[in-house]
Amino acid sequence: MKSKCLAAILSVIATAGSAQWMHEESGGAFDGSPTQLAMAANLDYGFGLRCTDEFDLVAIFVTPEQIDQDTLDRMTALLPTVLIRVDDNEPFELPSEGLVAPQGASYLGDAPADLAVQIAGAKTSVSVAISLLGEIYHETRFGSSGSTRAANLVIENCGLDPADS
Repeated sequence: MKSKCLAAILSVIATAGSAQWMHEESGGAFDGSPTQLAMAANLDYGFGLRCTDEFDLVAIFVTPEQIDQDTLDRMTALLPTVLIRVDDNEPFELPSEGLVAPQGASYLGDAPADLAVQIAGAKTSVSVAISLLGEIYHETRFGSSGSTRAANLVIENCGLDPADS
């Protein structure tokens, strides 16, 4: 499932240098639980939210950093954090795991429903970065165009309840 979500985000990166937010739904023909994905791209970077139900919202940050699995495993042992700030709100700090993808290193972290709600209400931007050993890497800003529709579809279709955050 992770590979399908990464593939969707990578296709957005490949087709748009700076795209508005998009929503994609895939799978679910057999279990009735399609994967929901709200995603955006900025040059070689991608960011998205993925879920199939209210219990598995994940933030995914795709970077262009070419890295091998061994190096990524060592970095993951140092507990990288995905930092996400919607407009001028307080940032979310999500402990993450790293994955090697064709376009570069990707970082996934469990996300609270409130993150999706904030993205749906974004006025200007969603900024994302990786924090590792107190340093900030790959800080990237994604515009908010289309974020309301894309994030609201994730919220609705996954049954997310911001009160649970």
